[in-house]
Amino acid sequence: MREDEFLQELKKININISDEQINMLKIYKNYLQSQNELYNLTALISDEDIYLKHFYDSIVVSKYYNFNDIKSITDIGTGAGFPGVIIKIFFSNLKVYLVDSNGKKIKFLNELIKLLNLNQIVTINSRIEDLNIKTDAVIARAVGSISYLSELSYNVYQKDLILMRGRKEEISQNLLNYLNLKIIKQEEYLLPVSKDIRNIIVFNKKMHNVKYPRKYVLIKKQPL
Repeated sequence: MREDEFLQELKKININISDEQINMLKIYKNYLQSQNELYNLTALISDEDIYLKHFYDSIVVSKYYNFNDIKSITDIGTGAGFPGVIIKIFFSNLKVYLVDSNGKKIKFLNELIKLLNLNQIVTINSRIEDLNIKTDAVIARAVGSISYLSELSYNVYQKDLILMRGRKEEISQNLLNYLNLKIIKQEEYLLPVSKDIRNIIVFNKKMHNVKYPRKYVLIKKQPL
């Protein structure tokens, strides 16, 4: 996907983008390409792949979830900043936490944040189970299984859990019951150009169950 195609596709899904945001994405793309080998960030590094499978694939979530309804979000397993940095660029009022256990990727993100002059965005070099933050929502793109991620990050998201997946997964009733979760959005769609299948699931936490999350060993051994 070329830049002009990217902008056309955004129009199709009613996502507005300013000249400043377009420029920020260009800076992001160029920096990702120049630093990729040093930080081992992604195998998808051409202009076309970046605009389609990183930028578009990150911001398309806003077609299915209104980020104006929340004030803070945690991106778990953010890698090179997808989708967290992209969401921050389009929704500048959000407080964004970028979480990754890979220290090299966090170092890249810290430099990127300076380069883009972003405020209210924090990087955390940590495993999910060690997080000690609370935000309105958690978002994750192709990280772990649904049961694993929804329970492991249970203390972090106070309202919503937004999962972006490549393939459709079964969601057990036990998971919904024990964690007091309700599915408020479940959509399958195709990426333009490549026609890759994507799924998005949005869970709302109706009430916190103090018995969860369980210890990490149990979450891994006995998924809900």
